[in-house]
Amino acid sequence: MLPALIPPTALPHLTELRTRVLWVVAAWLGFTVLAFVWRVPLLAWLLAPATAHLTQGLLATGVLEVWLTHFQLSLVVGLLLALPVLAYHAWRFLAPGLTGAERTLLARLAMVAFGLLILGALLARWLILPSALGFLLGLQQPGVTVAPKLAETTSFILTLTATISLLTCLPIVLWGLLKVGLVRPATLQRQRRGVILGILATTAVLTPSPDPLTMLLAALPLYGLFELTLLCTPRRSGVIQT
Repeated sequence: MLPALIPPTALPHLTELRTRVLWVVAAWLGFTVLAFVWRVPLLAWLLAPATAHLTQGLLATGVLEVWLTHFQLSLVVGLLLALPVLAYHAWRFLAPGLTGAERTLLARLAMVAFGLLILGALLARWLILPSALGFLLGLQQPGVTVAPKLAETTSFILTLTATISLLTCLPIVLWGLLKVGLVRPATLQRQRRGVILGILATTAVLTPSPDPLTMLLAALPLYGLFELTLLCTPRRSGVIQT
């Protein structure tokens, strides 16, 4: 019944899409297996910002907690390593239907997005996580022993890193809004206070920690990227031209 609803001209595209999806899934699984082989040093490196502030290490309370944590980390690392494969097959699938100018624009946006994702991950790993975990784990209480759980700490670090990486891509969204004329540079410059409040609210909602230090550490780079986007945007009224 389903093939009768699909136009014959679409079948080759669907077949190609299925093939490319299978290639991406196969790459993800292959890289996941590779990451699982190196699971112990990878997890030690990931947890270093937390274990640096602990005297007794992390606590695993379940029989499967260590194994499940290794498996979760392997899936995430495998997905990250498979992103170039995903980008390649997405490009090969979409490029034939795009004009030359559209292909150039898409390629530039993809490179900028990849760079911003890397920038966000570096900021999270080397600036935000050490400061935030040092602050949170440093809040001692007499008579209380701080013993964070392995699974919760790993999830916290992965979630915060992914959140910061995605938030650093907001300049692309802002550039798109400026590009189509939905907002204007002059309007954003006049509404800086509102933008700052919006950035603070976004980081407060999306970051996994409710403490103000983590929120501020995540908000400052975003505001810097906001100002950089305005500097790189022509100050014209109406739709921005390329």
